[in-house]
Amino acid sequence: MCQDGEMSKRRGLIRVALVGAFVAGFLLLVLLTQDRIERANGQGFDGTHYHLIAEEFSEGQPFQADAPFAFRIGTPVVAGVVSEVLGVSTIDAFGIVNLLAGATFFGLLFLYLRRTGSSPNWALALVLSALATWVMPFRMVLFYPVLSDVIPLALLVGVLIMLDRSANCVVPWSEVVIVSGIIFCGSFFREQMIVAGIAASVQFLRRRPTWSSFAKATMPIAASVFAIGITHLMVKSTGKYSIVSAVGSSFEQHSFDDLVLAFFLAFGVVAVLAIVFAPTIGHWLLEQRYRFGLVIATFGVAWLAGSDMERFLTFASPVIFAAVGRSLTQYDLSLIHI
Repeated sequence: MCQDGEMSKRRGLIRVALVGAFVAGFLLLVLLTQDRIERANGQGFDGTHYHLIAEEFSEGQPFQADAPFAFRIGTPVVAGVVSEVLGVSTIDAFGIVNLLAGATFFGLLFLYLRRTGSSPNWALALVLSALATWVMPFRMVLFYPVLSDVIPLALLVGVLIMLDRSANCVVPWSEVVIVSGIIFCGSFFREQMIVAGIAASVQFLRRRPTWSSFAKATMPIAASVFAIGITHLMVKSTGKYSIVSAVGSSFEQHSFDDLVLAFFLAFGVVAVLAIVFAPTIGHWLLEQRYRFGLVIATFGVAWLAGSDMERFLTFASPVIFAAVGRSLTQYDLSLIHI
């Protein structure tokens, strides 16, 4: 028995070492081969606005940039602090901040996949798949470091872990406050954090609503709206952006084909597996309302938001990856019992 235990432990260590070597090799390959975007001297498209906010923060000037980018002040402020403390360029500071946030995102994603029923092997395989997907926060950060997406993505997974933990019980007020606080902070980084507020509100509203559950359900969305309102007071926006005109043009420009293409760009091979296991995944999403609420809200925002639909869809990635991982794990178990 002791020898069997030692052999099993040794095999586990060998497996971890092999996976670690593979991941390290892959990361090194990407680091050595991934070029940085050349537009605007490495700032990119929307990155020029985030870079400007970071520079304004470092110089003690009022925030002023084009809407809607001007209201996403969280990451630029953090990057400005890192730039000052480490003495690096603002672009490199964005890269450091977003790579650290990306590492946090992948670690929390693994925990969420395990919590929702994925086996260790499938959870690891899906995290590696996310690492390899270009729009996820590793390759994308190396190519396009001046981003505002990554920190709210990591905060989103933290919210989902808490929602899943309280899925089958009455949620205490302390947990509602913590979840709402995370959503409040995340909304300073990107207004799309409101989808986490929608997911939490849907989860907190019980099937037989009471005044208490209604109050709990109101807090997450209210926290996000309040934070977004504060950013509008803090920043002087320029340009002629209007959310009404943006939504109207999206209806005219976007087709269902665009959304399907963005789905495959955002999730890669996982998108194919999501289609293969669609019936099982659909049932699982409806088991806990926060999952369904997050996916629907994210796809709705992606449809209405304008360009880069695949970047908006990454906010649904934790739930989509968890659904696929759980389905693959169940498929493995069914093969064992044949």
